[in-house]
Amino acid sequence: MARVYRGVDRVLSRPVAIKLMLPHLADKESSKIRFEREARAVALLKSPNIVEIYDFSGPDSEQSFIVSEFVDGPSLASILNERGTFLPEMAAAMVWIISRALAHAHSKGVVHRDIKPENILVTSTGQLKLTDFGVAYIMGQSRLTATKALVGSPAHMSPEQVMGEPIDHRSDIFSLGTMLFLLSTGKYPFAAQSDVAVIRQIAEAVTPNPYSYSPSFPPDLATVIARMMARAPRDRFQAMDEVSEAISGILTGLEITDFEALVANGLTKKDTFCVSLTHRLSRTYAKKGKDLLEQGKPAQAMGLADRALELDPDNKAAAGLAKITSRRRGLYHILLLVLLTTLLVIPIGYHIWSGPFTKKNAPPMFFIPVRQPCLACSLHQRRVPAFVPEMHVYPTQPISRLVPVEVRAFPPAVRISIDGKKYGFGSTGRIFLNPGLHRVLLIHPNCPVCAKTIRRFNLSLTNPPRHALRFSVAYKPATIVVKYPKKAVVLLDNKPVGYTNYPINRALASPGGQFVTISVKGDTRKYKIRLFPGKKTEIVFKKR
Repeated sequence: MARVYRGVDRVLSRPVAIKLMLPHLADKESSKIRFEREARAVALLKSPNIVEIYDFSGPDSEQSFIVSEFVDGPSLASILNERGTFLPEMAAAMVWIISRALAHAHSKGVVHRDIKPENILVTSTGQLKLTDFGVAYIMGQSRLTATKALVGSPAHMSPEQVMGEPIDHRSDIFSLGTMLFLLSTGKYPFAAQSDVAVIRQIAEAVTPNPYSYSPSFPPDLATVIARMMARAPRDRFQAMDEVSEAISGILTGLEITDFEALVANGLTKKDTFCVSLTHRLSRTYAKKGKDLLEQGKPAQAMGLADRALELDPDNKAAAGLAKITSRRRGLYHILLLVLLTTLLVIPIGYHIWSGPFTKKNAPPMFFIPVRQPCLACSLHQRRVPAFVPEMHVYPTQPISRLVPVEVRAFPPAVRISIDGKKYGFGSTGRIFLNPGLHRVLLIHPNCPVCAKTIRRFNLSLTNPPRHALRFSVAYKPATIVVKYPKKAVVLLDNKPVGYTNYPINRALASPGGQFVTISVKGDTRKYKIRLFPGKKTEIVFKKR
């Protein structure tokens, strides 16, 4: 909603940044209110890691602008694009700095709502500055955003943001967790070809695993990421101070005390500092692994040894630790096998020892004669009662054997049928079904490229679903036929998918189509085309 210029403060002779509202928004009252709210929100904050506001045009001015501190450096996103990734330990130090700035903002009732590397600027000295409070929300004030509207960047949104639900400071904790994941692995935790698909992943998917990108990822840091990115806000850290304390404990355990100096040197000195940092961390991990081995924890020691060797393959102490832990774990496995074998042999041996082969040594048996009944008692007839009350069985209330559940479809225009019964469009509302496996049929009546989609889910009587079950309709596959003089392998984005002169189906995740590169193995020619759901595309490779 604005364009930013570099300017000069003529009174104090200093460079400033001038954020000027775009002309087509200048006449909208809501835009002016949002612009003023941003200025007042940042004016409340006094932190060395938050861009400072110098001046504001005021609500009555014809042209809305904000004058703020000028940061003479790039954004953290551009540095990340240049390097590809950071060491997880250095990324944790960056997140610690931003968490302290956000803790100050939250203490003033300001929720940023758009935490991402693009909104973090880096000065020439390596200091981090949080900026762009354009969509910030001040708790206690009226909302400018309509209900169910999305505010923020899709890749870093929290589940409550993508669902348009009320948010608080814990939404910033989730977004900061996605940024920590991105900085330390180089990959977005939720990634797809469109924003709609990303939003669907955030609403449906579980917390991603950093070990899939780095098998020796620090386990303590992975635990912090998992808790920051918990789906339910109540399962996350409940305050930014808790996040900073957790990260501080991890880095302090690695003999890192000055986090700001670590980040400044890592962003300005680059390669030389990073090499020295990796060697220092490798020695620290090897030392901690040795201590764990002495405490009788070979599995954890081996994990730290692997981390030390990944940082510095020439670390002899880490290599020796890896050999010792592997032998120690092998010995533990042998002892465990012997113990299990012993536990199986003992009952079998006892059964054989006490079996029929030892009955000849059994102690003698004593017989006690049966007591003879009294003749007078046997002749005495029992008295029959004159009245026997009639027993009545009263019906009881049957125990409910149904499971409450709600099924939602995406997009909302999809018709939902469960086990052959139609429940309407978009959502079934709260319904009750029998426990067990159920079949969902999704049909989009107004989408010619949408396929009839069948999904299944299982309901448990003891563990009913806590949230609505969400299912997305699938799209018809695109068909490709590559005409070629002879039979050859067809490559789609450099991956074999079929043969020439035969139809090849390609699943698509978006109704808008997908760009792919078609080639034939052994042929240097390539064609870039766009595939659409439910359509057939023919490509002709003429004979050379």
